[in-house]
Amino acid sequence: MTKILLGKISFTDAGTYTAGTTFDRFDFITTDDSCYLSIKDDNVGHALTDTAWWKCIARGTQATEAARIALQEANKAIEATRNAVSAASLANIKALEAEKQAEIAQAAGGDARTATEEAENIISEGRAQIASMKAAEQSLMSQALLAPTRMELKYVKRITLGNTVAQKIAVSLFPAYVLPNVIFQQAFYSGDAIYVDPFGNLTVRKTGNATIHVVPTQNTSLAQTIVIEVTAPVFRKAGSVLRLLSGNRIRKV
Repeated sequence: MTKILLGKISFTDAGTYTAGTTFDRFDFITTDDSCYLSIKDDNVGHALTDTAWWKCIARGTQATEAARIALQEANKAIEATRNAVSAASLANIKALEAEKQAEIAQAAGGDARTATEEAENIISEGRAQIASMKAAEQSLMSQALLAPTRMELKYVKRITLGNTVAQKIAVSLFPAYVLPNVIFQQAFYSGDAIYVDPFGNLTVRKTGNATIHVVPTQNTSLAQTIVIEVTAPVFRKAGSVLRLLSGNRIRKV
C-alpha cells in the first residue's frame, strides 16, 4: 500500500498576530474583530493586509464599526432627550411661578394652567424617549454578543459504503456562550451520495461525493463548505492473501 504524505490538513490556532512570529500554512490568528489564515509556510513579517500570505476568513470590522456608529447616534439621542427633560423642568418651574402670579391676578390663572400642562407633556415625552433609546442600546449590544467569531468542524472525510458506524458533522462555535444556531445545507450540485439532516447527522446512500455547506446563522461570514467521499468497500491484502478478522470475517476498509 502506497502512503502519500499530505502535510498539514487542519487549521491551527496560532493566537494573536505579532510581526516577529513565524507562522505556518493553515495557522490562523485572531484580532479584535477578525480572523486571518496563513496560506504559506515561513510566513513572518508580512502584514495581515498582504493577501499573498494571509486570507481573511472572518471579517468583523464592518459590523463593529456599524455598531459603534449606532451606539454613538443612540448616545446623541439620549443626550438630546436629557436636554429636552432639562428644558421641560425649567418650563415646569416657570409654570409654578406663573401659578403664584395667578393667585394674585386670577385673570392670568387660565394661561398658567395651560403652561403647566404643556410642561408636563414635555416631561412625559422626554421620559418616553429616554426609555426608547436605552432599549435600542441594549438590543444592539445583545446582538453583538450573540454573534460567533470562529467556527470549527469535526467530521469524517471518507466513509465506506455499508459502514454501520453513525457519522455526524460536529460543530463548535466560539466564544462558547454564543447560540449554537447552524444550518446544514446540501449543495444543489452535490448529488445524493449522502443525506444530511438539520442536526448534522449523515445518512449514506451510495458511492460518490457530497458537498455540504455549514452556515452559522448569527455570522454567515464564517460559513464553511466541506466535501465527504463515499467509497465502495475494498479488501486489504496481507502479502498474497486477504486479511480476515476474527471468525473469518472480511474487514471493510
